[in-house]
Amino acid sequence: MVPLLFALVGAAVAALASAAGTAPRDAAESALSALSATPAGSAIAARAVSQARDALARADAARAASDPEHAARLEALALEWARTGTDLVRAAAVETSAAAAQREAADLEARTRRARALLEQTIARRGRAEARLQALTAPSASASAASSAAPRALP
Repeated sequence: MVPLLFALVGAAVAALASAAGTAPRDAAESALSALSATPAGSAIAARAVSQARDALARADAARAASDPEHAARLEALALEWARTGTDLVRAAAVETSAAAAQREAADLEARTRRARALLEQTIARRGRAEARLQALTAPSASASAASSAAPRALP
């Protein structure tokens, strides 16, 4: 079952690479050189790069042993490992971006909470100021009403 699955996956990858107009070996070597060009890519995808290079070496050995069928499958395997390495690098970049976005969202949430608290404090201060103003104007208003109701003595 596993050899059949390996053969199907290898054939599918080889078919995809040939449909794209690139031999699996060339595509794998291109992807490996791109991964090795960046230090981050080399570090993150080290195992995938190692596996891809090993598969290419095994493909060379298979070709030397006059086994082109297995060589083609091994080249397809190398391409799959190279693509896996590329996917790992992209996933790491997306994770870094997501972590930065999460930090920014947390910062914005904290700022929103502070702004909301300041707004509530301002509304409370305004309410207290209005109450004080009413308390201060109420006695003078009642005093002026009382004085206007009382008759005035003429001088």
